[in-house]
Parts: sequence; C-alpha cells; structure tokens
Amino acid sequence: MKLLANPAASQQVLSTNTTPSVQKGRGRLLVVVGTYSIGKERICLGIAHALNSKIYAPPNKMRIVAALEDPELNALMTPDPRAAQVHMTPLFEIRADTLDDYLKDYFPHFTRAVGFRPSGWNYRPPTSRFLESPSVATVLNGENWKSAYAMKDLVPQRGSTSRASCFGVPYSEHSSFRELTMFCCALRIERIIPTVNVGSAKGRERMKGWCERWAVERKKSGVWKLPEDGGW
Repeated sequence: MKLLANPAASQQVLSTNTTPSVQKGRGRLLVVVGTYSIGKERICLGIAHALNSKIYAPPNKMRIVAALEDPELNALMTPDPRAAQVHMTPLFEIRADTLDDYLKDYFPHFTRAVGFRPSGWNYRPPTSRFLESPSVATVLNGENWKSAYAMKDLVPQRGSTSRASCFGVPYSEHSSFRELTMFCCALRIERIIPTVNVGSAKGRERMKGWCERWAVERKKSGVWKLPEDGGW
C-alpha cells in the first residue's frame, strides 16, 4: 500500500497496487473508519475508491448519510457489512483494544483489520515551524507550513496486533490555518468577520491583526495563486 498526496494533505487516501480484496496468504482486509454523526465521510469515500469497495454503516448512520444527499457517497453505501471492505463506526468506539473484537464478528470473511481514528487533534506541526507571528508569505510558501503526511508517519496505537492495528491519523474537514490564509489571500475580500477565537479581547485583537495582514499581503503582492502544478 502507499499514500497518494491529494492537493489537501489532510485528505490523503490509501491506494493499493494489488487486488484489493485478497492478497495471497494474508486473507481479506477490513478497513474500519471512525466517523462523527455527521463528518469524516470523505475519508471513507476516498478509501473505498482506492480499494474499489462498498461502504457499510450501521442503520442510524445510513439514515444520516442518505440525508446528506451525496450521490457519489450514496452509490457506495450498503447495509450488508460483508459486502463492504470499508466500515463506518462511531469515532469514540474505535480503539486498538476493541478492533480485534470487531473483527471477530466478521471472521473468517475478513481475516485482518486496520482501524483509522481521523481527527485534527492527531496533527503535530513540525518542530521547525516558526509559530510566533510568522509572516503571511512564510505561511503561504514556507516548506515547513506544508502539511506533508506519508506512510512512514503512520504509527500503530498501543494494543495493536498483526491481525488488528489501529492508527490515529491527522485529518480534518475544517480548513487549516494555512488553507485559511491561502483563501483570504486568493480573493479580493472587502471585509472578514471572524467567528472563532473571538471569545476574549486578546483573541479578537489577534484575529483582527491577521485579517489586516492578509489585506496588506494582497495589496503588496496581488491575489495569491496556486502553483502551476496545482500542489499546495
């Protein structure tokens, strides 16, 4: 398996060079992904596409997915857990010590399981990143502000085994600070009204400062544009 870099590093997905359902001598792999009541569906969709698989979810989650009215996602959903190599489960329920028990319910149809706990809280910025009042240009273009993530960064959580391994992965469907900076510098925005980090006078002042710095950067350098290769 390998990771394919998506323009948004937080949305990297698994890909495989082998027949997805059976690898010789290793049995059939089940991928279990933790989700919110609403949220994290896109990572399930990416994995399902990479494995050419359907997606299973319990009945209450199936109803929520249907309400999202996403044709691409709906086309892959199935109520049969054995017909899908990708399973959705509540995020709080997926742990290394429970994954093996989950696998037992579907053994021997599936013989191995990999669990993912996708959360922005799993992200750790590189130690080389300068966080104290970086310039807008540094946030936009600095290599250590680009959130690269690869297979080597996947570390199994305590309690994982060769049969059932659980991984915490940095994934969020919210914008990162760099993505927010890119957005605000790529459009000619007249006014920005922050709705987060404004619970205190200090927080409001800090957000006001960043809005002003983005405006100065646009005026000085023009609107920001993606590199020609489309990479972030």
